[in-house]
Amino acid sequence: MKLLPSIKRELTLLSRSVYFYSEIAIAALCLVVLLFVMPESFDARSTEYMFIDLPAEQAAVMESSMFESAEAVEDVTLKSRGRAVAARLYTTDVKYVYVVDSRDDLIALCEDTGHIGTVLHDPGLLSVLGAQGGAGPERSGGQEAQGGSQDDAASPIAQIGQNMKEGAQDGESSADRGSGPVYEYYLQGNETARFREYAALLTSANPGDILEAAQRQEIVALEENPRKLTDRQNVLPLMLTVNCVLMGILVTTGYIVEDKKTKVIKALRVVPSRMSAYLIAKMTAVTLTSLAACLLITVPVMGGAVNYPLLCLIVVCGSFFTVSIGALLASYFEDIGKAFTAVFVILIVLMIPGILSMMPGLNAAWQKAIPSYYVAESVKASLLNRDAGYVLLCCAGLTAAGSILTPLSAMRYKAAGIGVGG
Repeated sequence: MKLLPSIKRELTLLSRSVYFYSEIAIAALCLVVLLFVMPESFDARSTEYMFIDLPAEQAAVMESSMFESAEAVEDVTLKSRGRAVAARLYTTDVKYVYVVDSRDDLIALCEDTGHIGTVLHDPGLLSVLGAQGGAGPERSGGQEAQGGSQDDAASPIAQIGQNMKEGAQDGESSADRGSGPVYEYYLQGNETARFREYAALLTSANPGDILEAAQRQEIVALEENPRKLTDRQNVLPLMLTVNCVLMGILVTTGYIVEDKKTKVIKALRVVPSRMSAYLIAKMTAVTLTSLAACLLITVPVMGGAVNYPLLCLIVVCGSFFTVSIGALLASYFEDIGKAFTAVFVILIVLMIPGILSMMPGLNAAWQKAIPSYYVAESVKASLLNRDAGYVLLCCAGLTAAGSILTPLSAMRYKAAGIGVGG
């Protein structure tokens, strides 16, 4: 039996099987999720509520000083317990801050939404205002303190911004000065001890020490202008590894066990065919299907910003390795149910590196002992169009492993009396 006609025949048979349509359908579903459900980039900014417990004019100046570098400012109306709450929304690079005009509103919003609330007040500023004969205009509309002859630069209001930054200039903490902003947090009770310590550090440590330590940090760029994947694109290595590479085990095992069940594979006894040629034809058909599924997902999401030859190479080599595992597994089973039980156990193990790649905090060293780790890393490198040498080395290793497993599978089938030749 010649190899090329055999591959063509297997492709025709595979295109009529449920496995082919299942793999293409899963690839199409992944594409729909990526394009229409998953955002291009996730918004990791947190939400926080704040109330500045000062007289209205001083609170306005402090609010302006705190958020002078905000990306956007917007007046919004929030809903809390059936009533409207007026707030100012400040958007920074790390969080959304809603500033409200009442402690009660802040507490209600925190309880309704589960977000953190912060009350900010400045005892030092209030004592200065009291010593000068007035606490300034109240939020409810009190009279403004008289003092037209006082210089604007010397007024307490004009000094609020400096008051918040004094620690950075003179090296004293708020506790040392007996003044400065004091933060009062409304938490949900489920925060970690590390978070609580971090919050306490930021609001009670010496601002000068914090700024000085930050300025001493030396940043060394390992790569100038590195290319990064968006959050949507960053899911591709996992999807391609699982759907286009690891699924080859499932398809190949099911395909061959089905042939054994329908006695198709027994026909190799009466035709001049080698078992290895049969396996290679099956494996090639499954690998080409995996490659088609890979391109179906990748091209619409990534466009032309991919090293496609390198991507196709790692998908083909990775699929060759996994379908060789599937062919070997199929030699041990006559029943499709038992075969799939073994397949899913192996799939779960091989999926671990792909899942851990989405959680860097769990990126353990032991996962490098699992071959699929190198498939996922190589797919990501191909999407980023870098580390070609690493990808080629992984391809060589996967091809070598598949080249060892394929003859073992042929020997298993031969020992079982199927086919003629190795």
